[in-house]
Amino acid sequence: MGHWVLIGCVVAAVAAFLVFRGKPIGFENGNKPHEVVDAARAVELKNDAIALMENWQFDLATEKLSELEKLLPNEALVRRNRAIAAVLAVSPEGIDKSRDREGYERAYTRAIEAVEKLLTAEPELPVAHLLAARLAEHQSDSRKVVDHLEKAAQFSKGAAAFEVEVFLAAQLGQDPELDARGIAALKRGAKSNPDNLWVLSELMVTQVAGKDMDSKETLLRMRDISRPFAEFIQLRYRQNISELLDKGVAAIDTQDWGTATRNVRVVSNLLRPEIATKLDLKKVLKHPLEYVLSDFSPEWQKQHGDAEKQPGAVTASPIEVTFAEAAASDQLPPLAGIRDVKIADFDLDGRWDVIVLLNGQVIVFGQPDGTKPDGRWQTLCEAVVPSGLTKLLAADLDRDTEETPDDHRFIGQRTSPPDKKEEIIGAAAMAEDADVDLLVYGDDGVLFLRNVYDAATKTRSLAALSQEPAFEALRGVLAIAPADIDHDGDLDLIVSSNSGMSIWQNNDSREHTKFADISSRSSLPPNDLKATVLLPVDWNFDVQTDVLATGSGIEKPGYLENISHGRFRWREFEGFDQRIANAHSLKLSELSDTSLQWSVLTASQTSLTHVFGDSPRSRSAASVKLRNEFTAGMLMWDYDNNGLRDLLGWSDEQVVRWRTQPMRSDSSRSSILDTKAPISPLIAGTPFRQIVLCVIADYDADGDEDVLVVTSDKPVWIRNDGGNKNGWLDLSIRADKDRKPQRDAERSNIHGVGSWLELRGNGLPELPGRKQHVRIVEGQSTHFGLGSAKQVDAARIVWTNGVPQNILRPRSGEAIAAQQFLKGSCPYIYTWDGEQWTFFTDCLWAAPIGLQLAEGVLAPSREWEYLKIDGDRLRESNGEYRVMLTEELWEAAYFDQVQLLAVDHPADVEFFSNEKVGPPSISEFKLHPVRKRHAPVTARDSHGRDVLSTLARRDEKYLRAFDKIIQQGLAEEHFIELDLGDLSDAKNVTLFLTGWIFPTDTSINVSLSQNPDRDAPKPPAIWVSNESGEWREAIPYIGFPGGKTKTIAVDLSHALASQISNLKSAFRLRIVTSMELYWDEMFFTVDEPPLEHTLTPLPLLAADLQFRGFSARLSHPEFGPERYDASQITTDTQWPPMGGKFTRFGNVTELLKDSDDRLAILGAGDAVTIRFKADQAPQLPLGWKRDFIIHNIGWDKDADLNTIYGQYVEPLPFRAMRGYPDPTGAEFPDSPIHRDDQRRFQTREQSRKAFWLGR
Repeated sequence: MGHWVLIGCVVAAVAAFLVFRGKPIGFENGNKPHEVVDAARAVELKNDAIALMENWQFDLATEKLSELEKLLPNEALVRRNRAIAAVLAVSPEGIDKSRDREGYERAYTRAIEAVEKLLTAEPELPVAHLLAARLAEHQSDSRKVVDHLEKAAQFSKGAAAFEVEVFLAAQLGQDPELDARGIAALKRGAKSNPDNLWVLSELMVTQVAGKDMDSKETLLRMRDISRPFAEFIQLRYRQNISELLDKGVAAIDTQDWGTATRNVRVVSNLLRPEIATKLDLKKVLKHPLEYVLSDFSPEWQKQHGDAEKQPGAVTASPIEVTFAEAAASDQLPPLAGIRDVKIADFDLDGRWDVIVLLNGQVIVFGQPDGTKPDGRWQTLCEAVVPSGLTKLLAADLDRDTEETPDDHRFIGQRTSPPDKKEEIIGAAAMAEDADVDLLVYGDDGVLFLRNVYDAATKTRSLAALSQEPAFEALRGVLAIAPADIDHDGDLDLIVSSNSGMSIWQNNDSREHTKFADISSRSSLPPNDLKATVLLPVDWNFDVQTDVLATGSGIEKPGYLENISHGRFRWREFEGFDQRIANAHSLKLSELSDTSLQWSVLTASQTSLTHVFGDSPRSRSAASVKLRNEFTAGMLMWDYDNNGLRDLLGWSDEQVVRWRTQPMRSDSSRSSILDTKAPISPLIAGTPFRQIVLCVIADYDADGDEDVLVVTSDKPVWIRNDGGNKNGWLDLSIRADKDRKPQRDAERSNIHGVGSWLELRGNGLPELPGRKQHVRIVEGQSTHFGLGSAKQVDAARIVWTNGVPQNILRPRSGEAIAAQQFLKGSCPYIYTWDGEQWTFFTDCLWAAPIGLQLAEGVLAPSREWEYLKIDGDRLRESNGEYRVMLTEELWEAAYFDQVQLLAVDHPADVEFFSNEKVGPPSISEFKLHPVRKRHAPVTARDSHGRDVLSTLARRDEKYLRAFDKIIQQGLAEEHFIELDLGDLSDAKNVTLFLTGWIFPTDTSINVSLSQNPDRDAPKPPAIWVSNESGEWREAIPYIGFPGGKTKTIAVDLSHALASQISNLKSAFRLRIVTSMELYWDEMFFTVDEPPLEHTLTPLPLLAADLQFRGFSARLSHPEFGPERYDASQITTDTQWPPMGGKFTRFGNVTELLKDSDDRLAILGAGDAVTIRFKADQAPQLPLGWKRDFIIHNIGWDKDADLNTIYGQYVEPLPFRAMRGYPDPTGAEFPDSPIHRDDQRRFQTREQSRKAFWLGR
């Protein structure tokens, strides 16, 4: 059954490719030609079956398809889909054979019948033989499996997917003859996929094991394509894969096969967890679901005409729109020799400004308040630049929010409040901003011009900011794209020049913003690929920014595929994607909601082309050449605000517009622009002279988009009259502070450039199969037309760090600020109090895996914890105690063991379990008794303020002992000074601190490590004073409370002993830190004897894993942590999918009973309910009470884009590992029981379509 284990790695992408549409259908000749049947029922069955397969309910899908087969016995779709569903119904994904043997046997019989029928009807169909091979695996007939797969490869003309299947199946047979056939198939697969990391990795191991001299060529090829991973692997594992491969090559030359084998196996193991390896595996190993048919046969469709017709487009009623030159007073002055123009709100006054690059000069024109007698525009500032600089880029590169004017406004913002102000749910109450800076580039290199605001004079200037010598040495620069490629909250740069492509990392240092060359981390295109067009976009929907690259004269365009941690690898486009070759302009047009693929519009010297893909398995669906004229440039806009994006094109002398009109309203597989539709000149009359470019913006702020036509001697504003008769929205998203407390998280670039922004709501204009209201944010504001709608239900953002945010009822001109709730923290614990589930706390805080404290520095992980549960929070119910563990954030939780311990003790004695994050030496399990609480005599913060009353009792009134938060999780260094009084006779003193932490995350830590102006957060330390009053550090690290409110115990005995000679009347200490910690209570104990108690492990009765959803957040009114209402649950998808295998739903008791590396793996929305037997605890003595300890063994992995292997469940953690990843190369146990767990339990994948398309 090995295929089922491995093939599951590619299923996450499959859900995005299943296509189903609600459409009435009829019947094909041969499918009951003389009967009138229920067509609506037939289409319902087809669509229901596909939806059920998408949800992995294969048995139910088989039933639907069997019923449909009675209506359409000769339809190819029914035959194929039924066979696929029937085979999957007997796979580990569909049924647990060990638990339901009879059900399995029945399903297996149905699968045999369905596949035989498919093979009989279509004996040369590759997928039919693939399915037959899957069934042969059930009988362990390796030869029959390989025979069928070879036929599949043969009939598919050597498709890599089937060649790889042959190789994997042959390995399972332990037959030399089959091994040879498998290796031959793998070689054929490698020949057609020479850059596939997974294929080459498998091939080199197999060839060396077989002492094949051809393996030398494979190792040399691997050395070349593995270059982007060498630096990362060297840092994490201290292994140089290039040296290992070189030694392998040398060993092959001398036929030292033992050395060669050791080296290639190490390299293969090091490359296996890489995202690129997993992506490459998906490309060559297809899941059967990818062969599901979504449409009835062409013969049937031809005969029945409109039976499969799509619903018509939802459009707004036509309105009259005209264009005319703006009045002379609204025009910019004549400017000869314009090279480039950019539109931006340069001075943050809520109006669009115009930035013009001339020969040797940059001029910024702004629109002042009121009406100027001499015209609309005034010069804000200007700068002299080298004459060899010919292009402009405008973006905030220094995140200078502190320079934002107090009276700043956003594009489209109302000048006065509306009569009835409606709450915008999900947005921050206020938002800061940052101004745009300029990069001017060309043959003479790149010049960084910083936008400087003088608050005293309220004026703007441009100041050249020096850069690293390598950046200043750039020459012949053709294109620059800003993008947060390492997802640390600032904009980096992708630069194309005559000498090749390069990648530059932003150090985000405000005044000293500099860009460092990190190109060596990536595999870049050939240096002779001189891209003039760079388009950043998440091309493959993995929440990481890729970059499309093309240009005039480029015959082999492609894209830089983001493989995490600031690394790219170059991928040439295949198939119809090559239609973007030779393009001098490239724009995203819309999103297919059937195949989850972007469509693009391209302009070349000879044509405008719409490239769109609606195929479930590729982007090669169609390409339409629109025009051979008006190809000098092209832009997308919605000039009539009807909600459907239109096209603006121009030649040297004319500007024209196309209105969106599907070529065929009955199909999503058509261009959005009719090739035969008439085109309209933008304005009638005398042609323009030598058009340089056009720019679109609503310069007069009336709600419709105008056009700036830039000619060789002047820019001309063309006014849009009438487009504002339809509704519109101008949205400004800002990644800054949340409502309270004000914390500047800096988790995304300030303007959200590169973020996904989508409108949702009933009545929005749409085309069949298209999502028109999705944009990738490119600047300070994004314009949407709404058609007849005046408001939308919601705006949805997916920030560049992967965090989604939903805004209900957004208004035009309103800024949407990022909510800074945690995207990753830890699993939650809910307890049953006898009546309901209540939120208790979070867990596994000491066990992060893949978390970077700084770039290349991994956080330690301690897999065990002991958390106290007060007895009044966990009540017996029907002889059981019940605990629920949930995963509600963007992460994966790995539980190895969950144990509940009953702690019986005298009721007049408290105890604490030391719930701190820290190494075992300071956090070992111990019950700390508290008979008498001692309060400090005084307590003051760093500013001398008396905070004793705030810390006197645990009352949810938290102390914030700092005034300034520098970044999420990082505050100014501060302390709390405690006077504990006279302790001259004390021997053992324990300090108890109750509080919580709002942490940084991996991306923030990486950003801090790149920034020379900031230090990382300092964990709490104890300082004491000497005789002269000087303070010194006594305990460098005391740990800190993990996540939500917890109590930690700090042994002060050694610090106390060192100060005995200095103790006169008081023992003073300071708790010093720069972490964002909030404290509720502080007290101490003196010379407490051990706790009298009985500790009883309670038997685990059952553990059930299910999808639960997400509890409603409950904000604290002041400085406390969020809590959660278990009675209010949403089941909507909240987070981007993680790749890899989660534990299937159902009984997971055996996984959680013991600490044995048998893991229950939870993803976002999952919950495991655990029941413990209550009557095993002894009867309570008189005067005693019962509390509990929950003992967890496990780990948690945040899906932050800078977490090591954070986008995938694998590699799995295990108790014996020495780090994550294990620096010794040790791997997860490979025992029979762990392999069986992979087959039986770890089979569930998360759906991309559910997140991106809301299904």
